[in-house]
Amino acid sequence: MSANGKIGIAIQGAGTVSSGHLRAYLRNPDVQIVAIGSRTKDGAAAKAREVGIDPATIDLYDSVDDLVSNPRVDALSICTPHQRHAIDGIVAAQAGKHFLIEKPIAMKSDELHALADAVAKAGVRTTCGFVLRYNPMVETAVAMARD
Repeated sequence: MSANGKIGIAIQGAGTVSSGHLRAYLRNPDVQIVAIGSRTKDGAAAKAREVGIDPATIDLYDSVDDLVSNPRVDALSICTPHQRHAIDGIVAAQAGKHFLIEKPIAMKSDELHALADAVAKAGVRTTCGFVLRYNPMVETAVAMARD
């Protein structure tokens, strides 16, 4: 937790999905966005500008290893391409960072088991983003499937 008492948040991945994460964090008074990572620092800076963050006020990364090494990062959202999710989650866990991971969590069962092992060993907290879980259309479909 930062000196101002807020949770330091990073976003790994600067594609479309990360915009929603950033906007949600910007509305949360208990967090402060401290970093964005992408394949390029220019991509991370562009994502910051897209949501109204001055890129000069946060740390920008082109490496997940460097991002999770930042002591200001307490937790992160993993919004990378699907094939990167488990890899980036393992890196985050090994660095002792809590994380929200987008779905799919992993592409293969061995990746999923490796991720679960890394999370358990590190003792970090994690969750998967199921943003449509409570969407009325999805709830209706689930109810219909149960009948």
